Amino acid sequence: MQRKFIRIAACLTAALMLTGMLASCAARQESPTSAPSSGSSGKLLPEPVTFDMWIVENAAYLYQKDMLVERAIADATNVHFNVSAFQDGSVEKVNLGLASGDLPDIYFNALHANASEWGVQGALVDFTKHIGDMPNFSKWLTEMKATKGDYVDYFYSAGGELFIMPCYGFGVANNNTYWMYRKDIFDKHNLKTPNNEDEFYQVCMDLKELYPDSYPFVQDGFAPNPQVMDRIAYQFGSAYPSYYNNDQAQWVYGPVEPGFKKAVEWLARMYADELLPSNILSMDNATWREYVTTNRGFILTHYQANQSGFNSQMKESIPDVEWHYMPPWEGGGSGVKTINPQTQLIISGYTAFTTSKKIPELIKFYDWLYTEEAKIITSWGVEDESYIVNPDGSWNHIDISPGDDGLKITHLYGLFQRGFYCVTDPAGQLSYADEGIKYSWQKVQEDSGPYRIPSIAFTLERQDRRNPLITPIQNHMIENVGKFITSQRPIDEYDKFVEELYAMGLTELMEIANEQQAEINANRK
Repeated sequence: MQRKFIRIAACLTAALMLTGMLASCAARQESPTSAPSSGSSGKLLPEPVTFDMWIVENAAYLYQKDMLVERAIADATNVHFNVSAFQDGSVEKVNLGLASGDLPDIYFNALHANASEWGVQGALVDFTKHIGDMPNFSKWLTEMKATKGDYVDYFYSAGGELFIMPCYGFGVANNNTYWMYRKDIFDKHNLKTPNNEDEFYQVCMDLKELYPDSYPFVQDGFAPNPQVMDRIAYQFGSAYPSYYNNDQAQWVYGPVEPGFKKAVEWLARMYADELLPSNILSMDNATWREYVTTNRGFILTHYQANQSGFNSQMKESIPDVEWHYMPPWEGGGSGVKTINPQTQLIISGYTAFTTSKKIPELIKFYDWLYTEEAKIITSWGVEDESYIVNPDGSWNHIDISPGDDGLKITHLYGLFQRGFYCVTDPAGQLSYADEGIKYSWQKVQEDSGPYRIPSIAFTLERQDRRNPLITPIQNHMIENVGKFITSQRPIDEYDKFVEELYAMGLTELMEIANEQQAEINANRK
C-alpha cells in the first residue's frame, strides 16, 4: 500500500473567534425524543447493528456499559456498541491491530496526527468519498463554514482527505483555559488585577510580603516540557513552540521571537524573587495542588474545571475562598490583552477502519450525529429521565445542581463520555455550572483572540527531511528555556541561544513547514 503522507507536527491555536455559543435553552423548539424518519422500525436503521468500538477513556470517568446515553442512541438509531476502553497505549494498540488485522469498526478520540498517518496508508475511511450519502453532515459543514470560518478545515489531512469526523462544542464549553485569581484575597487587601507584566510582578510582590510562605504566581506546566509557555508567551505576542502566525501567514518558531524572550526574562525575574514555586522544573501535580489549596498561591492560568474544583475543595477550610476569572493582560509593551483559545480546539474524534464490514451503516450513523436529535441526546439525554423542561422553557439535568462536580453528569448518565458525542450543545455542559463558571465562560467568549491553524500534515519526503531536525532542536530549546527561567543559564545569553537553534537547522525546519502549508492550501482550494 502506497504511503503518501505521514504524521502531523503538533502546533498551536487557530484563527477564529467563538462568540455567543451558549444558546438559550428556552429557544429550543425541537422535541428531544422525536423519532427519525428513516427505517421501517421508526429508527435510523431498520435492523439492529453492533459496532466494535475502541475508546480512549479518561481515568476520571471510566466507561460503563449501558449508561443512559448509550441506550438512548440505540433507541433512536438501532445502533449498539461493543466497547473496548483503555487509557494508555492507544497508538501502539492500533499499530498492532494494523499489523495483525485485528481492528474494530470505530476508534474514537483519534488525534489528527495519528489519523493522518493511518489514513494515508489506507487504514481509515476517507469521509470525503461519502459526502453524497451524508446530507446532515453536508448541511452542518456548510453552516460551520458560514459561521465559524475555517474551523472544519483543521480536521482535513494534507491531501484534502477527511479521516476524522469533526467534533464541535465539547472543547468550547468545557476545555477553556484562562487566567484566574483569588478574588477574596485581592479584595481583602484592596489589590487590583494587573494590566501588564509590571503590574503582575508588583501585585505578586505585594502578596509575597503579605504571605511570605507563598508563591503568588502558583503555576505548573513548566516540566518536563514547558507547555504553559504557550499561554504565557501568548500575552507577550508570541506562542510555544512553533505556531502559525496569522499576521505573517506562516509557521514561525516562538522561542526565537522578541516577545518570547521578554516572557522568559519576566519569568526569570519572577523566579528570582520567589514569586514562582522554586521547584517548577520538578514539581508534580500533587505538590502544585497542595500549594494552590493551602493559601500559598493566588494567580494561575489553567483549565476551566479547576476554578470550581478548587473553590469546592477549599470551601471547608477557607469558607470565603473565591477563585475568579482574571482578565488577560498585555506583556512586553507589544503583547495582547486577549485569551489564547487553543484549548477549545480538540482536533480528534470518530474514525472508521476500512476493514469494517459495516461501512454503509457507519456512514449513516455518523451522518445522524450531525442532526439536532443527536445533539440533544448526546448533550441532554432523554426528557424526564436525564433532563426536564421547566415551565419557563429552560432545561435542567435531573439530579445535577449548580456547583456540582463537572463529572457528575457523566457518572450519572454517560453524557460526554468519549465515544458517545460528536456535536454537542455547550448549554448542556454549562447547565450545572455555578455562577462563577458561567461568568468566566462568557468572559472567555468576549476576550478570546483569534484561532491559529493548530497542526500541519507532512508528506513522507518532508517528514524525512524534518525528522533529523525536530528532536535535537526541541530538546535543546526545552532544556535552555528551563535554565533561563531558573537562572541556571544567564539571561544575557538568550541571543546566543537563538543562534544555537538556527545553527541546528531551525531555518530549514520552518521552511519545511511553510512549504507543506502552501501545498495544503492549494489542495483545499
